[in-house]
Amino acid sequence: MKSSQYIRVWVFSFIYSILTGLLIQLVVLRYIFPQWNAGDGMLIGLDSSYYNGIALSLSEQMRLHGWAAWQLFPNKQVVSGISAIFYYLIAPKPWSVLPLHAFLNASACTALFYVLTMIAGEQKYLSLAILPFLLFPSALQWNAQLNNDVYSVPGVIFFITGWAGLFAFQTAGWKKNGLHLGLMAAGFGLVYLTRPYLGLPFIVLNVVLFAAYAVTWLPGLLKSFRENRAGLVWLLLLGLLMAGMLPLSQKGLLKGAGWEKRAASCTSASLEPQCHWQVSKWLPGGLDYQLKRLSMSRYMNTLEWQHGSSNLDTQVVFYNAADLIEYLPRALQISIFAPFPDAWFGSGSLASATLMRRVAGVEMLVVYVSMAGLLPGFYYFRSKRAFFVAILICGAFLLLYGLVVPNIGTIYRFRFPFLMSLVTVGMASWLHLFWMVRARAGNAPAKPGS
Repeated sequence: MKSSQYIRVWVFSFIYSILTGLLIQLVVLRYIFPQWNAGDGMLIGLDSSYYNGIALSLSEQMRLHGWAAWQLFPNKQVVSGISAIFYYLIAPKPWSVLPLHAFLNASACTALFYVLTMIAGEQKYLSLAILPFLLFPSALQWNAQLNNDVYSVPGVIFFITGWAGLFAFQTAGWKKNGLHLGLMAAGFGLVYLTRPYLGLPFIVLNVVLFAAYAVTWLPGLLKSFRENRAGLVWLLLLGLLMAGMLPLSQKGLLKGAGWEKRAASCTSASLEPQCHWQVSKWLPGGLDYQLKRLSMSRYMNTLEWQHGSSNLDTQVVFYNAADLIEYLPRALQISIFAPFPDAWFGSGSLASATLMRRVAGVEMLVVYVSMAGLLPGFYYFRSKRAFFVAILICGAFLLLYGLVVPNIGTIYRFRFPFLMSLVTVGMASWLHLFWMVRARAGNAPAKPGS
């Protein structure tokens, strides 16, 4: 694929992100839906106004005391710390951070397009496949607002791109594979910066993918060590990076995993899985313990969102590993296909949430069609390692969110980079099928008498 194509994708995505961000903050929430405006173009019901307040306070301190007053994590919020830099240098308004948001979003779109080229090749109009990721209105909730997703969404895409590239271009030179390794590490860093509780799942995936990557090198090393010794050096470097990430897995499995500090006694109803968890002797103790943590995380999230209007399966509690395994198909169904059609026309807890339900209905129609495209994709892209890398990473996290988060609105936002990656691959598969059919029709012999 020519570099000019990547440049066009990046420039278009950047301009679109800037313009829509300005439109949402300065026009839509100010003049069209002022009742949804929490101030400075921040949407009511999100954490944006909270991050904005912290950033405003920090930038004011910076004006009084200079750079010495700056903090990366004011009130433990990295979004506010980064935003305060732009408030200080440009203007104390959220629109001043939009260039950074647009840069990250455009880079994520370009990286995702790169993944599609690894899978589908230099296919005509392939850039159309990334449009759902860029144009879905739900993306505006993070791209046009102050939100952790501004950093975690591109981080996920970079992580997928890095690993997909390592598998797709295994014998490439140090420059290209260095780029892939850098993307993977940068993606992990961006996610960990905003969602440290995802450190352990990402590291588990790192270990699995590293093992698979090492296996792909093994035949060549056994055949001719001298000709493939560069591969061994590369594996050692990659292994050192993986080892360096291991200490970052200590934050817990998912949000809510700090329950151990609250487990003073088993008389509290909020600790039900902790008090009644049944150890599965057929599992290693460490794995069973992590499943227990996952169960408790789900239960704590159920309590936190017990009054939410988009809760689903809040009655489900895991008391042992068998309960959790039995729920896996349902968890995957929810994390991919929810909200289901019966929820598209319901009412949310806020007027803006009700509108988003309508928008979600339109988006989900695209999701359903795109996900169906994965079926022929398993045939057409069966020789593409990058395809299976994307399926593994996205599928693992979609399953994890389905297990732990009993609130559709929260899943809808958290799953965005994982689901949208699969949606773009599905779209690429449909495009590939379209061109295959068209090519065969064009080469077919003309009908008699035509």
